[in-house]
Amino acid sequence: MKIRKRPAALTAALFMILLWTIPADAGQQTTGYLDRTDGRTVYGWAWDPSSPASAVDVQISVRNTEDHSLLYTQTCSAGLYREDLRQIGDGFHAFAADLDLSSFSGGSCLIEASSQGAPLNGTLYWQGEAFPIQTESPDPPEIPHRPLGPLSGSDNSLAAADFSTDNAAENAFSTDIAAAVSSPAVPEAVAAPQPLSLGTFRTTAYCSCRRCSGRWGRLTSTGAVAVSHHTVAVDPQIIPYGTKLMIDGIVYTAEDEGSGVRGRHIDIYCDTHAEAAAYGMQSKEVFLVP
Repeated sequence: MKIRKRPAALTAALFMILLWTIPADAGQQTTGYLDRTDGRTVYGWAWDPSSPASAVDVQISVRNTEDHSLLYTQTCSAGLYREDLRQIGDGFHAFAADLDLSSFSGGSCLIEASSQGAPLNGTLYWQGEAFPIQTESPDPPEIPHRPLGPLSGSDNSLAAADFSTDNAAENAFSTDIAAAVSSPAVPEAVAAPQPLSLGTFRTTAYCSCRRCSGRWGRLTSTGAVAVSHHTVAVDPQIIPYGTKLMIDGIVYTAEDEGSGVRGRHIDIYCDTHAEAAAYGMQSKEVFLVP
């Protein structure tokens, strides 16, 4: 099934939080975030809780989108001031590294960052513009609620407003799906809920080739990288992104969409075009995994 990804849908990935307060434990690793790039400069922050007043070095890596091979690396210092970083250390923990992404062949790449051996959150996919790829953190960050005071008079500063993003409106369930998944709280004594049937859906398959996915390759509409036996494309007006679905005993995650995927239709990601073509079109009972 030919897929056309929508850049606007990638705003779902921008819900990842730019900053959180982290206690300065002596044994805690360097933490930080790769915020964004405009194709000429890469922005983010990094901080070592065991040395809160020091500027740490950040290694920025550019990788091939197909095989993740390393194309380029450079090191910069996270020593710029940013007002929204005042709650950690002395606020001088931002970086802005000069990096011309137009020089890399193919027009697309992955940008990652690490500091002192610890990877920073916020991998970016670049193809003329930057799309964040969701990364998991073992301890979900919390938004700091203390209001920030005025910016200090330092020349080495970056405005926090440079890193703000707009949030997309949440996708709604269709009436029938919403009714199926809405249920009262289950008492603690009751066994864990079982997968709930959502009925029969038309299922097809696709891969990362240009015929199926155009120029998007493995990049999904939510910013995640498509994985076989995991990723499915859905109509987000029917099934919201992030929903866990079970088809033929395999649990998938709804993290993609396409121009040909509408209504009660699910497109299953495969590693090769041969697998996708062999799958054809089928009718399958789909279960919601709580």
